[in-house]
Amino acid sequence: MTNGTTPGKLKRLATTIAGSTTILMIGMFIAAEAIIKEVKPLRLFNHTGLTTINQNFLVAKLPPCMSAHENPQVLLLGSSLVLVPSVRCDDDFYKRKTRYDRWYYRNVIDEYTKADFFQNELARQSGKQRNVLDLAVAASIMSDQYLILKKYLDSGKSPEMIVLGIAPRDFLDNLRQDPEKTPTYSILADLTCIKDLFEQKRSKESITNFALGYFSDVYKNRGDYKTFLTGYTARVTGHPVDLYNATKEMEKAAAATASVPTADLIAEPKNDSGVLDNSKPIYEARKNNLFDLKEYRRIYLPVNNQVFKTQMSYLDKFLALAQSHAIPVVLVEMPVTNENLALLPDDIKARFEKKVEMLATKYDAKVVKPLEKHRFTTEDFEDSVHLNGKGGTRVFSYVAEEIGKDRELAARSMKNKTTVGSLPIRWPFQ
Repeated sequence: MTNGTTPGKLKRLATTIAGSTTILMIGMFIAAEAIIKEVKPLRLFNHTGLTTINQNFLVAKLPPCMSAHENPQVLLLGSSLVLVPSVRCDDDFYKRKTRYDRWYYRNVIDEYTKADFFQNELARQSGKQRNVLDLAVAASIMSDQYLILKKYLDSGKSPEMIVLGIAPRDFLDNLRQDPEKTPTYSILADLTCIKDLFEQKRSKESITNFALGYFSDVYKNRGDYKTFLTGYTARVTGHPVDLYNATKEMEKAAAATASVPTADLIAEPKNDSGVLDNSKPIYEARKNNLFDLKEYRRIYLPVNNQVFKTQMSYLDKFLALAQSHAIPVVLVEMPVTNENLALLPDDIKARFEKKVEMLATKYDAKVVKPLEKHRFTTEDFEDSVHLNGKGGTRVFSYVAEEIGKDRELAARSMKNKTTVGSLPIRWPFQ
């Protein structure tokens, strides 16, 4: 009799659940949250200039990687000089057709977190399987690498080894002189671990907001949605968002010629729509004519000695931080073209080499110089600094080889077994 009534009860229960408005709404909420987390709708409007730093293609990958429970054994860091060849090598490794259009750069390369070719080479050369996490960030500088490592370790993670790609531009960027005004700093400065929540003695309201933001992506990013919708409405209607923007628009109007209406100045969006166009993929690399040399002349010159000194101090802090956690560091001097290096005064190149060697010795870091093994030409690069698949293969293979044959480095990395990290969540309510 029990067997006869149980199916009936289950059927009635299922009917009740299906007819429950509350349960259906909860189900729809969960489904909607899952879709929003996957699609990330605000990023589709980055080209408008109305979205916040949290939707920035360059750094949006950082918080999710630090929030993940996975704890790879090798942390790969650096700028786009590391990131671009990581993608090109992986595309070759998996026999994927790599692309050279803006959509691919912004939606694949900038958000890439793998380095499977390098990971495979490490396993082949060392005889040990290690997972590699690529947290290289385009347009980042040395102070950004320090902040990424600090936040990564604060999350409770502890890799067995760090591989950091460096080049003179990481220490000489005239376009990013203030360490606290980079995209990386903006998105990581307020990143907080859950364990810090109660240590910082937050108010009940803050804890409630934190919990709601943890379970709802829309709630957590509600400020971003508000910023976008307010800005979009202002742009469409021609009305300023607030008094500050009204004043700025008046200044623009005063500076403009009488033939240019104020509304045109307000409504002019960023010319960046190419990041949304996935209909015209480019599979053929253009000839390397070193088109970026003009930009690097602005980055390097005139040499700002204070910027160089400040960024070198962050390399010192980076190595000290890694040493305090008993994590060995491999510094890779990423190759750039001779034409790019020629922009730098000889004394700066010498100071760069001398300072890197001195800090590596001080903190027992290993320095790998692919230029001592290989001769690189413009055929190995996409421009004056970014290695293509051919050049990247030579660099990552050589780095893996140098790591694999260094028994002391292997012994040091084995002492620092990885552990599962705590879950860090960006604190959005301060």
